[in-house]
Amino acid sequence: AALRRLDQSDSMEAIYLDNAATTPLSPVVREAMEPWLTGEWGNPSSVHRMGVRAREAVDRARKGEGPTLIEAVTYRREGHSSSDDPSVYRSASEPEEWAKKDPIKRMRGYMKERGIYTEELEAEISERHNQAITDAYERAKTLGAPHIDTLFEDVYEETPWHLEEQRAYLMTQERTKNPHHH
Repeated sequence: AALRRLDQSDSMEAIYLDNAATTPLSPVVREAMEPWLTGEWGNPSSVHRMGVRAREAVDRARKGEGPTLIEAVTYRREGHSSSDDPSVYRSASEPEEWAKKDPIKRMRGYMKERGIYTEELEAEISERHNQAITDAYERAKTLGAPHIDTLFEDVYEETPWHLEEQRAYLMTQERTKNPHHH
């Protein structure tokens, strides 16, 4: 909480007031950072609020008031993976409520209200970004698969013992070609 100045008008912020258990920074480090790092919470489902937060951060930096960390917390409407069952940890209606906050739908509505939206504009923007994603994907495919050992890297500062055991076991297993990767 030491890193954030919260806008209490945003209902999501009440959920994230105390994230000390999930943040990688210890209270001592957060306290030490407070004098030189401003923290803001931004709701990425509101393009305008994120823009305001970003402009404020840039203005502070230009005035020599130091860097700003903008925590942009969004909502994952689907499960973590195909094996995840979100009904175990949330109600079926929860994702439906969040669907109403979809940032694309909200921006489309905003633009329609101001008479600056057209289906052609949305199609052009979608095509441009879809092409950029396709191009990035094609470039990534040329890199080849990462070494299997990297599966355990960059997840924890210190790898837990059970993952070290899993890594050791995995490294003893015969490698086979992935039938889904061509």
